[in-house]
Amino acid sequence: MQGESGKPAYYYAGIVVMAGFVIALIWIYLINITNSISGVQNGWVAHQKEASQRTILLSELHSLIGYGGYIHNFKNYVLRGSNEYKNKVENDQKNILAAISSFQKLPLLEKEIAAINQIEMTFREYFKKFDDAKLAVANGRYPREIDALVKVNDGAALRALSLLTQGVIEKAEFHRKATDSAIQDTVKTIGLGIVFIPLVFLSSLLFIFILRRANLAQLEANYAKEQFKAVLEAVPDVIIVSDQDGKITQANNQIEQLIGYNRDEILTMTIEDLLPDRQKNEHHIIRKNFFSGIGRRSMGGVPYLSARRKGGDEVPVDIALGSFDNNGTQYVVASMRDMTKKREIDLLLHEAKEKAEALSSAKSDFLANMSHELRTPLNAILGFSEALLTNNFGEIGNKKHEEYISHVYKSGTHLLKIINDILDISKVDAGKLELYEEEVSVADIILSCLDMMVPHARTSGLQLNYNIDIKGIVLWGDGTRLKQMLLNLLSNAIKFSEINSAIIIDAFIQDDGSCVLSVADQGIGMNKQAIEIALETFGQVESHLTRTHEGTGLGVPLTKLLTELHGGSFELESQEGKGTTARIILPAERVLKIEPAIA
Repeated sequence: MQGESGKPAYYYAGIVVMAGFVIALIWIYLINITNSISGVQNGWVAHQKEASQRTILLSELHSLIGYGGYIHNFKNYVLRGSNEYKNKVENDQKNILAAISSFQKLPLLEKEIAAINQIEMTFREYFKKFDDAKLAVANGRYPREIDALVKVNDGAALRALSLLTQGVIEKAEFHRKATDSAIQDTVKTIGLGIVFIPLVFLSSLLFIFILRRANLAQLEANYAKEQFKAVLEAVPDVIIVSDQDGKITQANNQIEQLIGYNRDEILTMTIEDLLPDRQKNEHHIIRKNFFSGIGRRSMGGVPYLSARRKGGDEVPVDIALGSFDNNGTQYVVASMRDMTKKREIDLLLHEAKEKAEALSSAKSDFLANMSHELRTPLNAILGFSEALLTNNFGEIGNKKHEEYISHVYKSGTHLLKIINDILDISKVDAGKLELYEEEVSVADIILSCLDMMVPHARTSGLQLNYNIDIKGIVLWGDGTRLKQMLLNLLSNAIKFSEINSAIIIDAFIQDDGSCVLSVADQGIGMNKQAIEIALETFGQVESHLTRTHEGTGLGVPLTKLLTELHGGSFELESQEGKGTTARIILPAERVLKIEPAIA
């Protein structure tokens, strides 16, 4: 069968088939190119979303860590101990944990997971130290003592934060290259289509279509570059990127505030241009070693590195370094922070420490000298009054004189105890009081204290009872100090108890193995505010409208200090009108054994 032109029908059929085949190839080609470009576009959308999340979270972390953030407020709280900075620190803790938690939910590489975990671990340590600082502030410790107690090495966290920032830069660069490569491949494919596909018109339309999609991809690539710049500007610290030759290739605008050069000026300079003259000559060797791996390290934590400003003056900075590779060229990322404020705080802390040490030394010397000067004449007074009372020089012969001499002896003895208590407290504060530890029977100590205090209690119309109903307890401690602690508590109990009431001394072992020595009375008692005063050195609690009981306010605080010196804790429980219970709690490691109960 032939057509009107004389050509066979299968020719036209072949033309139709060929045309259909060519059209099919064109559509398949178009669909594949479209899918390829859509894949690139979708990849950029996903990257844009993730990068935006990373940028926001990193910016928040930098703000929380930087000047005016958590560490700044933490240092100010250590220095000043104010509730304002305490509240700021507690609020920052919540924000830091929220930011870290959100960041951990992002798809991360292993090194990024390790970095965010390092940041979390460092701040967990800061949170623990903050609790220690609050306790130390509440206990009235000096700033230099608190500063020494709560020091945290945050160098690793700064390096980790730099690594995360570097990761954003690397990802943006990676996706930009991938997009450029996809665009180049697409253009090549279009070119081949124009050459080999006979349907020029359809190929031209396809080329226009592909170019339009490629233009969209290029716009997204440009957006990625702008996003990278936004990351640099969102970070509060100065960020500088330089190559192996030290030439600065990227920097954020924060550098102008710190160094004085704008971005256009800084991009014409090298790293050595930002160093003091004394460091320039040897820095190129340090830089070479860094890129070779010999001197690879973060510089965070080195005190007061210096950068040279535009005017030639220097500014103390903290620097964290990281590096990445781009097409075989290595780059270093430097995060630089102004340490001027921190240096001022450190100087204030150092001055406060020196002043506190000088005051502590002067106080110790004064108390030691005064105790010596007071004891010498006081011992003479006690010696002569005791000799007169015991008739060593013959009968006095006058009852009134004997009564006066007895008052002199009792007052002198009381004054000597006050002097000894003051000296003990000063020694504990200065860390110079030593414990002479040995095996000590709790029963022996209690009985010895009873022998001394029973006559006094009877004179006051009181009854002293003891309760060691399970077994006698043997401790490892300073027997003299333990006895002193119990005598202080018994003296207070007798002093503030009502006539015809009872005072109970108890000793027992708790479930955790710790030993409790308690003195309970049925006296006038105290409210919560009065308990706080009683625990303060020289704190004297007013009873009702006037203070009718003598005392210096040293017994309870000294007992608390001596208990803590034994590694224990001191509790004071009281209720107005019902009495007070004081407890000395010694740790389980001081309990040596439990012997049969005393008779």
